[in-house]
Amino acid sequence: MSSKAATQRDRTEAHKPFDDKCIEWWGYVTAAGYGQVGRNTPAHRHVWEECFGLIPQGLYVLHKCDNHPCVNPNHLYLGSSLDNVLDRAERGFQGAPEMWRARTHCSAGHEYTPENIRPDIRYGKLEGRRCKACSKIWKVRTKERRNN
Repeated sequence: MSSKAATQRDRTEAHKPFDDKCIEWWGYVTAAGYGQVGRNTPAHRHVWEECFGLIPQGLYVLHKCDNHPCVNPNHLYLGSSLDNVLDRAERGFQGAPEMWRARTHCSAGHEYTPENIRPDIRYGKLEGRRCKACSKIWKVRTKERRNN
């Protein structure tokens, strides 16, 4: 099939009404199972922007269906970093004990708010959440130690 025919097929598929079934990404899929457009754009983010417009800064495109390569717009929604971490923990995608999920502050006393957390991703797997304030302090201290 020529690339022109593939492009036409993509356009045709994009204009079909979406139903409740997952629509799996046809292109490259990362080791974590997410579709990818180009070098750095997850396919579900690309599809969200094509269907609904730009993603507000600080928000993530999350899956309702837990199917990483799915790009059905009906299965996607916007949420904060905290929403993403809690959603994954709720669905059993990480081994976060109840004690850690229930915490409202980091060990240094900073409150876990959507603005002050980021996902803790190790080896392509979501492990939990990190305090942005603590990360910033750690970076400054590390830079100071290297300069001395």
